[in-house]
Amino acid sequence: MIAILILSFLIALPFFLYVFNAGNRARSIVLFFGLLVIFIPSFFFLSKFSIIGSTKEIMLIDEINSQIVGKNILDIKDLRKVKDFAEDEQLLRWYEEIIMKSIENDNLDSAELTLRFAEDDFVNTGNETLYYYLFSVLRDKRFPEFADASISLDISLLPTCDINNSIVKVFINDGPLIPLAVFQNNSSELILKITNNNSPIPGFDISSAFMNESTLRITTKVACENEDIFEAKKLYKLSKNNVNTVFKIPSNQWLKPYK
Repeated sequence: MIAILILSFLIALPFFLYVFNAGNRARSIVLFFGLLVIFIPSFFFLSKFSIIGSTKEIMLIDEINSQIVGKNILDIKDLRKVKDFAEDEQLLRWYEEIIMKSIENDNLDSAELTLRFAEDDFVNTGNETLYYYLFSVLRDKRFPEFADASISLDISLLPTCDINNSIVKVFINDGPLIPLAVFQNNSSELILKITNNNSPIPGFDISSAFMNESTLRITTKVACENEDIFEAKKLYKLSKNNVNTVFKIPSNQWLKPYK
């Protein structure tokens, strides 16, 4: 950049010597056209409207898109081009668009490669939730049989109670303390259906539990109209062969009501 500035100064030196020579009558005209010649390239090549920058961006987008649409797996060097070109605040958006474009065009290997390549950039900028969301979208596309997995809890064997509301918390047994799902129902329904939509963290959800055939620890708390509260805790083993399962809580699992 410094070399370009020095070279530009040397090229422009005769021009300025001519303009500042009081003996030249046409210097105002020369000055006008000279500034015009300097301004136009600066505007289109150095400003935010830079033709060079826009052209590079268009070429890079076309190159990436043609790879994705053509079902060619992206290479690490393609992603390094993106990382070198994109500004820091735009980099995650580039990754997100590449991943979503790859998923939409069934180029799942490219989507997975981009996710793995970009993981540190998502994590180091505090965008883990977006990363896990993109991961879950890819997972559901690759394994559609698990995408609509659900657990339905049948609480019909609850002792006498006019239900006011119910809360269900699902945990991986011997796993993290973060709940896999949290479900709250403010009606008197006896079948409580829990899906990925009830998971606080995308990707750490009901689908992933079925894929891993996890053992779940489910806590169900029911509040009655008379302010009695019933609670049941039970372990449930999931199976890949039944991803829309129904668990009925036995009557003897409900704790005695307390106030």
